[in-house]
Amino acid sequence: MGQELANLFAQCGRNLILVSNDLIGLEKMAGELRSEYGIKVFPIAESLLSDHWPVTIHKILVHLGFTLPGNANVPVR
Repeated sequence: MGQELANLFAQCGRNLILVSNDLIGLEKMAGELRSEYGIKVFPIAESLLSDHWPVTIHKILVHLGFTLPGNANVPVR
C-alpha cells in the first residue's frame, strides 16, 4: 500500500518522505521515483514499531531543514 501511495503522489509531482526499516528497499524506491518523476525523495530508515520513531523522524526532518506545521517545531526531548 505504501509504495502505491508513493507512486500516486509522485505522479502528481509531490516530493516525498519515505519511512521504513528497510534502508536498501527505501533507497531503491527513492531512486526509481526520482528518475521517473523528477521529484525529491527523502528516505528515512526507522521502524514504525519502535516507541521512539516520532522523535527520531522529527529530529531528522528538522536536521534536513523542514519546517513542520503547527506545534511540530516545538523541541522534543
